[in-house]
Amino acid sequence: MTMLNIASCRNSKLISNPHVRAKLALLLSLMLPSGQGSEAQPTLSGEDFFYSHDVAKEHLIEALLKVFIDIEFTGQSFQFENKFRYRIPMYDILEHLWKIPTYRASIELLSEQAVQSYDGSEIPLFLRFINLMLNDATVQLDEGLQNLAKVKEVEDMQSSQQWPTLTNEERRAYLEKLNEASMMAKNRNFLAMRTVRALAMITMDTRRPFVVPTLVDRLAAMLNYVLQHLVGAKRNELKVKDLQKYNFNPKELTKILVAVYLNLGHERAFCEALPRDQRSFSMDLLHQAEQVLRALREEDMVAELRHLAQRVQKCCDEMRVEEERYEEAPEEFLDPLMSTLMSDPVVLPTSGVSMDRVNIVRHLLSDMSDPFNRQPLTPDMLVPNTDLRRKIEEWKANRK
Repeated sequence: MTMLNIASCRNSKLISNPHVRAKLALLLSLMLPSGQGSEAQPTLSGEDFFYSHDVAKEHLIEALLKVFIDIEFTGQSFQFENKFRYRIPMYDILEHLWKIPTYRASIELLSEQAVQSYDGSEIPLFLRFINLMLNDATVQLDEGLQNLAKVKEVEDMQSSQQWPTLTNEERRAYLEKLNEASMMAKNRNFLAMRTVRALAMITMDTRRPFVVPTLVDRLAAMLNYVLQHLVGAKRNELKVKDLQKYNFNPKELTKILVAVYLNLGHERAFCEALPRDQRSFSMDLLHQAEQVLRALREEDMVAELRHLAQRVQKCCDEMRVEEERYEEAPEEFLDPLMSTLMSDPVVLPTSGVSMDRVNIVRHLLSDMSDPFNRQPLTPDMLVPNTDLRRKIEEWKANRK
């Protein structure tokens, strides 16, 4: 039975319906040791299963990641909510397996394979997993914060002098808004905490896949955006009356997010990506986070964050010099979607448009189609534009 379960999760040809395969993964979560799991208490006797079963040790991690990915694309109108419900037990399993050396080694192996072939003919399994996890975290955190702000808005109105002057219809509209925002905030904040905990756990020892060019900017932008709401001026928008009611623990969330910063903080690509996010990042953001951590008496994190800030400041200075050197680049040298100077231009064969490889591969992680005509597109179909690359390199050499 166990072997059939793992095989079915791993091979979609045995059971093609992703919902059925996700429920098989849910059964595995019931075999976790007592006290773990996000829903019911375990009812199956499986405490030794993960340590002793040879098939599980060899194939379980890959099987879980495949199901995690496959439930993203079911073609059903309710798939958006369902995928979150299915993925929470998978995080429970991954958190347990992370503590077991054999399974952690499997994750690290998939991680290295992803780094070595991230721009190859096929998008690696682990990279697709990370991409979807970042997608989930971005949606959950953003919607959680937005709905908390709506709750705060209604609470402020209820305590204001204007509330008694409102008509019954106006009050009813506010209460309906409060009810809807309350449910969404409670749900999204719960999901977000589970997702970012998994993110912090995995980045402890598995860093390189998170800083490949196709992912690092998205990750940095997501972290900066949320941290800005937690420690910056916008944090006042989230001060609802009962934080616990909405599953919102800003202190704990700040510590988890900063842990991700610190986990990746020795990677130069990450330090460069932080200031590229012009929407949310500033050096003040790291200083504000430092003050919050100091108030929480997290002195070790404060010291590490200070060192990270120094590395990021150095990257900022170097990037500013380079930006000034390469400003006013010819339009044909710029990526048509990102308006950034291309370094590895490739031709999209069905539309004939040239894009920077990093940007089109990032797009293909979520949508395997040409963004200009919606025709099917895979990484192996990209054609290097060697002539354009030569022109860009010559232009850059002349600017030095």
